[in-house]
Amino acid sequence: MQTLFDINDKRPQTLIIKEQYDNIHFLYGSYNPSHFRLGARISIFGTLCGLFPLIYFLIKELLKDTINWWLCICFGAFAFVWCIGYVIFLNMLYGKSSRLYYYKDKNNTITIYKYYFRKKLAIAYGETCFEYNYKNKSWQNSIDKHMGANLMFPFISFPTKLKNTLFSTIIKVYHQFESLEIADFRLSRFKNNKLKSMNRYSLTSMPVRRSSAFERLKVKEINTNRNVEVPKSFIDFCKAKGIEPPKENEHLHYV
Repeated sequence: MQTLFDINDKRPQTLIIKEQYDNIHFLYGSYNPSHFRLGARISIFGTLCGLFPLIYFLIKELLKDTINWWLCICFGAFAFVWCIGYVIFLNMLYGKSSRLYYYKDKNNTITIYKYYFRKKLAIAYGETCFEYNYKNKSWQNSIDKHMGANLMFPFISFPTKLKNTLFSTIIKVYHQFESLEIADFRLSRFKNNKLKSMNRYSLTSMPVRRSSAFERLKVKEINTNRNVEVPKSFIDFCKAKGIEPPKENEHLHYV
């Protein structure tokens, strides 16, 4: 695990990240592979809300000389379409978000994702991620996007900038690829020397522009006794693949 960091790098930002990683034995939080920036969320939601009165008065004006039931039908149809758009909007924001449980077990790390709005959970065990479908009661290799075995720490192993604000410490990492058209931007926020969040942005075009959506890990608890329940069938699934299953402990309970 120490290979994540350059032992010769003694910069303050590197020492903060390294110390944080070494001291984390268990982490509970939330993860969203497509978290939208606040401005983007407000813009989309504001557009949806603004359409309601606009369409209503437009329909009313167009049908002012006809009977009211035509107005009810047209506005009802729009309301139905609006509801579909709102559901799509919520799915964009939270459809793949999950509660996250991460802990270290000797030389391995285990990360468990329990989705908020999907009847699934995923277990990243080592470098492989497996997914359980509660409806089908079956395990398979996961094709969804997840973090690696060490959360986002590999992405911030080479911090480039340290910034102290009134309420928190921010560590930034910027990497420009050879193509000069794509870049990575990573941001980690600490408060009272404790990790609060880790973000990873995709940057494209020159001059570089930050995308509206980004990968986000929000930390809620560190080194607590919280546990997560996993179907006992995962043991047989691992054995069938020739993998030693994670052992039950204070953080992992088989049910």
